[in-house]
Amino acid sequence: SLGAVHAARREYAAQESLLVRAIAVDPNAPSLRTGLAVARLHQGRYDDAGRVLAATEQRFPGLRGTQSARIALAASQQDWDAAEREARELVARAPADSAEALDGAATLGAILMTQGRLGDAEQQLRRALTLGARYGAARQSYAAALSLAYLELRYRQSPGAAVATVNAALVRSPLARLEPDARPYEEFARFFANAGYPTRAADLMAQAARAARAADRGASDATHRWAAGAIAVAERRAWEGEIEIRGAAETHPC
Repeated sequence: SLGAVHAARREYAAQESLLVRAIAVDPNAPSLRTGLAVARLHQGRYDDAGRVLAATEQRFPGLRGTQSARIALAASQQDWDAAEREARELVARAPADSAEALDGAATLGAILMTQGRLGDAEQQLRRALTLGARYGAARQSYAAALSLAYLELRYRQSPGAAVATVNAALVRSPLARLEPDARPYEEFARFFANAGYPTRAADLMAQAARAARAADRGASDATHRWAAGAIAVAERRAWEGEIEIRGAAETHPC
């Protein structure tokens, strides 16, 4: 857990050290090993990360977490052929109507969209939306809906379709159904700002602030600043937007 705190602060060497200690305490926890691989890939040590994943696969064959980490390793190096191959294997191994299929479709959709293969990406994202609604997986449904909406907004120049996609997702899974501190207000605020609705975005940011107070926590600095920057740009305060977005980029854990 302390390693996760360091990771959120981009202190990946400290995270790695703690994960090595955790593995020494419990060598039979594969999630610690995949976490170690990801900590190393975040430091750009791709070969080291690959060796950890290979050893983990040999000791704990067939785990979804290991395959997801392999996808992250390939994507981090922009090896999209390998990332797609791993993602398609993940989809193929999952039962057709399952939560695993939902994760696989969303991951594959993101990889395909990154390559500009919009039709194939849309097919996978819509499948993820359908499965997310079926399993009541609100967060995954939100992520798929936002990815699909950005596809419509940025690449098909269809802001109306993009907003309709997000509105439909919020009707299917209202934010109020989630615990206040689990509601991704800022992510939706950023979308609506980018779609040209800064007033609605600002209202979502106000709701985020109220939820943070109710949960007695601060707002996520990077996520909050990213959304605030998008709102500033939408309101033609580009210089302020740049300051906020640069600040977000410097503090975001990814």
